[in-house]
Amino acid sequence: MSRTALLALAGVLVLSLGVSVSAAVVPWKKGDDKPDAATDGDAGSTDLKEKLGETQYKRLVSPIEAKLKLAKKTMEAYDKEMEKPVDKRSQRLLLGCKQRAAQYYLGAAMAAKQAANRNRDEAVKAAIAEEFQKPNEQKAWTFSRLMLRIRL
Repeated sequence: MSRTALLALAGVLVLSLGVSVSAAVVPWKKGDDKPDAATDGDAGSTDLKEKLGETQYKRLVSPIEAKLKLAKKTMEAYDKEMEKPVDKRSQRLLLGCKQRAAQYYLGAAMAAKQAANRNRDEAVKAAIAEEFQKPNEQKAWTFSRLMLRIRL
């Protein structure tokens, strides 16, 4: 059952990456007026909060942040297990933590994609994609590849 969940996760990730790549292929979806990516997470959040307003920011970003909080909690459990000596570590727990973290990061990326689609302003869409969608897709992809490598 865990293999099917892993394959489903990889399939959803490939589909979401295909949709994000299609925007680069279709010229009218490029969004040439995208702002530069924020280097500091707090600065990007503040800028996005100013553009959206407090209530709309909470409505769009709170589902993303909830999933990121779960991913962080999962990775804390992973780090705690990694502090143990090698012979005392539970490989099953470590693999499960990576799998759940990948699912949470993918969920955050998909929530960010939905949040971006709910807004009409291209600058806001680009900010949400840069701050939440792309980094979380990358983390989900990295963890999924790691799990595939471990199982093979």
